Amino acid sequence: MGAESFFKSVDKCGTPEARQSAFDKLVEEAYYDYGHAGYTGKICEKSDFIYIPINIDVNVNVLEHHLYESNFELLFGENAKQAEDIYCDKWGPALCFDTNDATVFCGLASA
Repeated sequence: MGAESFFKSVDKCGTPEARQSAFDKLVEEAYYDYGHAGYTGKICEKSDFIYIPINIDVNVNVLEHHLYESNFELLFGENAKQAEDIYCDKWGPALCFDTNDATVFCGLASA
């Protein structure tokens, strides 16, 4: 089986509880849209997320490009290796971070 990347953003969450609530809602929406059979390549393949702050002030549209170009060092600085490992693990948790205007959940998911 392979993997697909996903990138979901919501209005910026200010607290860990708000991030968890947003993540849970995104997972439920993906289950509704893609079913419970597994291997969807969507956020519903993730059971949890890990939050890592980014180092630059950027809006969500610019950030998505940096992720797809694997610019983890630019985005996460000294946490780049950890962020990249989380993002690239199709079986592990999703990567989560805040931009100046959104909270993002992203990564690879089994497909």
